Formats: sequence, structure tokens, C-alpha cells
Amino acid sequence: MYKNKEKRRSYIKSWRAKRVASGFYGKCKICNGNLGRNEGVKGRHSNGLCINCNKGEHNQNWKGGYLNEDGYRVMNIGSGKTILQHRQVMEKLLGRKLFNNETVHHKNGKRDDNRIENLELWVGAPVRGVRPQDLVRWAKEIIKQYEQ
Repeated sequence: MYKNKEKRRSYIKSWRAKRVASGFYGKCKICNGNLGRNEGVKGRHSNGLCINCNKGEHNQNWKGGYLNEDGYRVMNIGSGKTILQHRQVMEKLLGRKLFNNETVHHKNGKRDDNRIENLELWVGAPVRGVRPQDLVRWAKEIIKQYEQ
């Protein structure tokens, strides 16, 4: 058809773009957008989602975040921010953000076991070796936080 390779390449590129724009390859199950050539067919994106929606929990290879070097499960919460999953689970249970002095303890010692029945909330002193008057002030602040 075209003897010039550059013209042929541009024709094929525009032909493929028209097919994608017309929805020839199908629609995304989440955003209802048009799928690209390799999406929605057997292979890499076999779940029928567009490249923008095939992330995180919707991806067929999702395993719930990743383990950091300390053994805790880390969750991506969007825009490059992460949170430790056990803290996220406890925040959902309490219905509020955790205070800075609160920690979440794993009862069985397994850092990646984030079931609610395995987690308990601990409130700890700021540091060891505190002056008594500072410790009393800190204790009053804790009482005030939990009385609200």
C-alpha cells in the first residue's frame, strides 16, 4: 500500500488509534472507558480493566500491599502516601486517626497478621527517664484525650 515505511507506520498508528477510540476492544468494567489493544484479552490485562483502573486492589496480582524491611505490611493510600496496615485497621475500628503516643501491638507477634482479633491498642509514655512533673502533665493530657 505504502512504499514509504514512515507513511505506513503513521497510517497503522492512526488506524489503531481509531479502533481504540471507537471502543472496538471493549469497555472498562470500572470507568466504562475504551480499552486499548492489549487490555481485556487473555494475557497481561485479562480482567477487562483499562490501564488507569488496573491498579491496586483491582489488579489480579494484588496481594494487599507489600512487606517492608521490618516485616510490617505497608498499604498505598494514593498520591505516593503509604500507611502501615495494622495502624489502618485500628483506625477503622476506632473510627478516628491514632494519636502520636498510641501504638498497635500484635498479640501473636506476627507483624503481617493484621486481623482485628490479633491487634490491641497500646498507649505508651513518651520516653523513659522522664521527670515526675512532666509525666504527670503527660498523664493528664492522655486522660483529657480519652474523655472527649
